[in-house]
Amino acid sequence: MRALFRTSSAVALGCALMTLGCAIPSQPAAAQTSMGVNYNGTFTAFNITDVTNSKTTWIRGFYDITALLKRDGTCAVSTVQSDPNLTEINTIHKSYSQYRLALNLKYDFSEWGGGTPPTDTSSTEYTTLQTCTNRVLDYVYPSLSQLVSGNEPFITNAPTSQAVTTFYENITNSDIAYNHANAGKSITGSAIPLYVGAFNNLEKASFQTTPVNELMQYAANTSGVTGIDLHLHVSSFNGNNGAEGTDPTGGLVAAVQYAQSVFGAKKKMMSSEFSLVNYFENYLSDSLSSTFLADYPDPGQCYVDVTGSESVLGFINCAITSGGVPNTEWYDFLKFGDAEHPTYFTDRALSQNGVQNFLAQSESFFSSNNFSVATYAMVQNRKNILSSGNPNSPYAIQPWVLNPLFCDSTCVLNSSGNHEQNLDWIGDFWAQQP
Repeated sequence: MRALFRTSSAVALGCALMTLGCAIPSQPAAAQTSMGVNYNGTFTAFNITDVTNSKTTWIRGFYDITALLKRDGTCAVSTVQSDPNLTEINTIHKSYSQYRLALNLKYDFSEWGGGTPPTDTSSTEYTTLQTCTNRVLDYVYPSLSQLVSGNEPFITNAPTSQAVTTFYENITNSDIAYNHANAGKSITGSAIPLYVGAFNNLEKASFQTTPVNELMQYAANTSGVTGIDLHLHVSSFNGNNGAEGTDPTGGLVAAVQYAQSVFGAKKKMMSSEFSLVNYFENYLSDSLSSTFLADYPDPGQCYVDVTGSESVLGFINCAITSGGVPNTEWYDFLKFGDAEHPTYFTDRALSQNGVQNFLAQSESFFSSNNFSVATYAMVQNRKNILSSGNPNSPYAIQPWVLNPLFCDSTCVLNSSGNHEQNLDWIGDFWAQQP
């Protein structure tokens, strides 16, 4: 349906057309990085029809160890084995063994542990966490193809916290020992790839801290660690890359390049989450397009947001609270853009005039920069309105519902009872499959 350019000359053309001013390495002739789908913390949202339609072979999610401890207190084996998300991991593997499963283990000490990661491996807090982690792995390890020690440790804790680095070094050492001791139970009969992460916001100076760097250096220098995981929720692919909007941080490319400057290039990287959610946040306050309003008049002030405006945010929340709109209406909402920026979405989501969209740009870059796997949001599974909770900044919200491959929160199911595709990430997601 659309031409994808993977040669170095085409990338140069894309840079010129999009005013990137970028210098990106020559691209491979075919995809090398495996492009998978991400279910975040809800493996229970797995839908075989959607996954089959995505044409991928990789499924990723995370599991929250501290939330389990908050619920149970002791991480009893019976609690682990009755957990619906953990059970779903095993069910997917048993029923659909053609898919490879990647799992991030999350620790959020605001949920359990008093807010601070334990640094003493002999402490009750640490040994409880280690025991719980091992019990979770006892249950799901035979179903996994890849494991990540951590999930956004410097988001759930401050990027200046040395305790975070110490804890993740200790728990990763435990995961390495577990991986080798139980290798015979794995899918391949050998230790599975083990990553550390996921690191966020590396394009921003406030996250380029000593504790962050030390954890990346630990991963680089530790036998048994395959690589690092980067979460690349950014404002652009590479700086000012499009007709609308700028990103002074340099976006996804800058984040990866910073990681490379610390971590090196000998080991693999992966990205279990990436998106343009920070870019889309800029347009939530914009007024709805007059063209869109002419075709889809506001039914009873449903499009009005908390400030009294008929805005992009107002329509998104109307779609969510009404149980979804027809896919044609959602597509037109995205295609028409808004009154101030009519192409804010299509500039990034559609490949056009020989320029790749964000997904295709990212995969090409991943493939030329030693990434093993990258997984993109499948659905968002959000049924509540988007709200900042701050009356002084009502539009300071990350609009995750604009990112996924499938439109589960804002669109009604199709005539077959399945999720509609979003516009039009999946077209280029298909093109990234090997």
